[in-house]
Amino acid sequence: MNHSAHPSVKTTSTYPESRKALFPTYGPPEEAFTRGEGCYLFKEGESEGYLDFFAGIAVNALGHSHPELVSVLQEQAGKLWHVSNALRVPQGEELAQRLAGIAGLDRVFFGNSGTEAVECGLKMMRRFHFDHGRPERDRIIGVNHAFHGRTHGGICAAGNPEHTKGFIGKDERFDHVAFNDLPALEAAITDHTAGIIIETVQGEGGIFPARTDYLKSVRELCDKHGILLMLDEVQCGVGRTGKFFAFEHYGVQPDVVASAKGLGGGYPVGACIASKAVSDSMVIGTHGSTYGGGPMAMAVASKVVDIIDDAEFMAHVTTS
Repeated sequence: MNHSAHPSVKTTSTYPESRKALFPTYGPPEEAFTRGEGCYLFKEGESEGYLDFFAGIAVNALGHSHPELVSVLQEQAGKLWHVSNALRVPQGEELAQRLAGIAGLDRVFFGNSGTEAVECGLKMMRRFHFDHGRPERDRIIGVNHAFHGRTHGGICAAGNPEHTKGFIGKDERFDHVAFNDLPALEAAITDHTAGIIIETVQGEGGIFPARTDYLKSVRELCDKHGILLMLDEVQCGVGRTGKFFAFEHYGVQPDVVASAKGLGGGYPVGACIASKAVSDSMVIGTHGSTYGGGPMAMAVASKVVDIIDDAEFMAHVTTS
């Protein structure tokens, strides 16, 4: 296999004719790849590989066309694709137990993306207080320079003006403070605060981990004020830091965790993981997903967890 030492991927300032039927929401790429192998991408008819630093925007945790993922996907595709959550999906039940166990939590809601996992968590934090007779606790604190996806709740939680412009009302019940600034966070907490959402490691415009003393103190503040802590591990989780979840490095137990990206190894899947106490509020009719937790996604994600949640694999991650 030949790999280009200096690959050149072209972009253009105008949308090519071939993309005219697509919303112009992404920078107009000029290149198209037809095959992937490991950490390389290939063009049609070319043997020279391009090193893929995008990794599908931190999704392809095990590279392209991982043979074990290909095998399990092909096997499941020949059995059952979709049944909806009106019926049981045993693979999902088993995977939920594993993820909840790793996270030190109790239950999982499966969706199709990270921002769906975030949305579920945001709804759940508010619903928790509503169900406990505190409907006034509907405000959520986020931190600056965060990214929680592109859904309405996701952009409100992150608060980036470039993402919220033209989309949100005057008060969506979110407050924002500086990251790693405990006094600012403490000052923002009121009797209306339902929860706090933080990325354990921020990845928007750089790599910025939460300080250990900061995250521990955030947990203490949440306990003191009776509010919930949600950690967004969509990008930093699933083995990326040498542990399955980044928060495991901190000795901090969140109430809610959002996971996705690497969890499917390239197949769309998201997971909102929560304690029993918090998820008790999510009763029949409070939330749902037509495709979430389907057989295909559960088969692939289960294999990803098999591979990544392994001491030898993690040792390789931390020493390579």
